Amino acid sequence: MITALGFLTCVLGLAGLSLAMDRYHRQVADRTPSSVARLWLRGVGVAGLASSFSLCVTASGWGTGMVVWFGMATVAALTVALVLSYRPLLLRVGKR
Repeated sequence: MITALGFLTCVLGLAGLSLAMDRYHRQVADRTPSSVARLWLRGVGVAGLASSFSLCVTASGWGTGMVVWFGMATVAALTVALVLSYRPLLLRVGKR
């Protein structure tokens, strides 16, 4: 259960970091992010990755937890990249 929560926070963190970039934010929201929104998205992204790392280390220990986190981050990055490439409107909040 902790590992699934770690994966979810990793996906959310990587999605936040990618939406902080002009290109992907424009692709999802049809506009560029403001400087406040960009900082907020970066903060959410870093917090998501940090919490994911801490959940993996808590669940599996330092040695195994880091390996699990790197594998999880790889799968999460692939998930976010595929969503941004093929279905960017899935990340849109509000009307679709």
